[in-house]
Amino acid sequence: MRTAIQGLLTPPGKVEAAYIDQITARINTDVLFKRLTPEKAAEQWISESKAAIGK
Repeated sequence: MRTAIQGLLTPPGKVEAAYIDQITARINTDVLFKRLTPEKAAEQWISESKAAIGK
């Protein structure tokens, strides 16, 4: 899906998409190595995303 819309994103949108990829990859690794449960990973993803956008 991301690949399909990449060309439609504005420059700030591309930065946002890259940031989301970075957060997701790191948190996914934590789940795979059992450092976080999926539930805690979801909470952390939401928390970091909100912090990044100032909410």
